[in-house]
Amino acid sequence: MNDHPASSPPPGSDSPRPRLLLVVTGIALAADQLGKAWAFASWRGAAGLRRVIPGLYAGAQGRNYGALYSVDGVDNSPLTRIALTWIGLVSVGIMLRWAILDRERWRGLDAVGAGLLFAGAIGNLADRLVLGYVRDFLIIGLRPHDIFNPADVFMVLGALMLVASWATKCRRAPAAIPEAV
Repeated sequence: MNDHPASSPPPGSDSPRPRLLLVVTGIALAADQLGKAWAFASWRGAAGLRRVIPGLYAGAQGRNYGALYSVDGVDNSPLTRIALTWIGLVSVGIMLRWAILDRERWRGLDAVGAGLLFAGAIGNLADRLVLGYVRDFLIIGLRPHDIFNPADVFMVLGALMLVASWATKCRRAPAAIPEAV
C-alpha cells in the first residue's frame, strides 16, 4: 500500500522543489537588500526619486516603524517594535517548519510562492532587528503617499501564489475512496 499520491515524490527523494525555494529566496532577498542599500546609501546624498518604470519610482527614504504600508501609523514605540519583531520571528519559524516538514507535498508554485514570502519576511525582519525599523523606498505614482519596499511586494505576491496553489489543489482534489481491505 502506497501512502503517497502519484504526483508527490516519496519521502527522502531528491525533489528539486526545496532547491527552488532556496534559489527564489536567495534572489529575492538579495534584490530587496541591494535595493534598500542603494536607496539609503550615503553617497546618494539627499533622497531623490527616479523613475524605474512608468508609474513606479524609487529613491525615497522612509523609515517604517509599523507593519506593511505602516498600517498602525507612524508609531515608534518600543512596544510596537518588540511586538512586530516577535511576530516576524514567529512567522519565519512557522515558514521554516512548513518548508522542512511538508516539502514532499509541494508543487513548483508552492516553492516559488513560499520562497518569495520567506524572502520578504526575512528582508524586513533583518531591517527591524538591525536598524529598529524597515527601510522603504518605492512609490507608485497613483498612490504617492504610500511607500514600500521589494520585501512587501514579495510577501504579497508569495501569499497570493500560495493561496492560488491551495485553491487549485482544493478544486482538483478527488473525493477520497476507501481502499478495500
